[in-house]
Amino acid sequence: MKRHVFILLAALALFLAFGALALGFSDIPSGHPYAGAIADLSQRGIISGYADGSFGPDNPVTRQQFAKMIVRTLALPVSETDICPFPDVPKNVDPKDPLYPDKYVAVCAAHGITVGKDTIPPTFDPYSSITRQQLITMVARAAGVVDPPDTYAPLFEVSQFYPRDHFDNARRAAYAGLLDGLEGLGTGFDFFADASRGECAQLLSNLLRGPVEPPPPESTSTTTTTIPQDPGAFGLQVVSLTSPVAPGANAALTIKTAPGAYCTITVIYKSGPSQAAGLGPQTADPNGTVTWQWKVGSSTARGVWSIVVTSERQGEKETLEIPFEVR
Repeated sequence: MKRHVFILLAALALFLAFGALALGFSDIPSGHPYAGAIADLSQRGIISGYADGSFGPDNPVTRQQFAKMIVRTLALPVSETDICPFPDVPKNVDPKDPLYPDKYVAVCAAHGITVGKDTIPPTFDPYSSITRQQLITMVARAAGVVDPPDTYAPLFEVSQFYPRDHFDNARRAAYAGLLDGLEGLGTGFDFFADASRGECAQLLSNLLRGPVEPPPPESTSTTTTTIPQDPGAFGLQVVSLTSPVAPGANAALTIKTAPGAYCTITVIYKSGPSQAAGLGPQTADPNGTVTWQWKVGSSTARGVWSIVVTSERQGEKETLEIPFEVR
């Protein structure tokens, strides 16, 4: 009996030890951040590991290697007739694949996935490691993603890229969900660093999934609320209000009151009254019109908040409370 229990426990320990390496790669446990993406591409035959059974998720990828990876991901046809436009790309490097690397690079160029380096004549720099910003740009071009709304703010900043085109492509890719699962993405992420095999796998897996359905564009439509006027009152009313509005976007409110009236505004969010520029007191113009413009903070909580406007003249005062939505 004891012998049977020992055998069972040994078998269980062996199962747990190898179960953690569910993907067949000795260095990719099931809890690895890119395990799902690596398994996805491996099962499709797009990528493979090394002869020793490892995958090398942290290893860099050359630009010519990634050209083959993305062409295979997209299942683009490759043939001997494809002509590579870059003179520095070699031919017949791999005896098992006579099309590598020049034909794969040629297909990338033909589909606008790469434009090469800005040299005369243009070159591809095939043996250099692909950087993270180059990886993202090639995936964004392959996906054909479009510009997100002007109000969309990614987790990273333009100062983290050079040239600017890489930021624009990364912003498009992030909005489309193509950067989902990329470890450490944010203001501290080094986009100039070499992309790893794991990162390449994650983005190519996202590319296979396709761009996610983006949320509806943040509305910047102007709604007009009319407040009934009481006899003898100023007739304080809303002419127009930007609502709903996205965090980080600009908002505006125009009111109508008595000409020359002294008017104040208080925008009240969940965190309290807004301290944004542009919300100071104003005097109504000869037509009784006052307009305030301000920027909603990028960290402003979403919800329906309040705007309180007062209008005062010759000792008489009116107050108007207006709902204001941030979403």
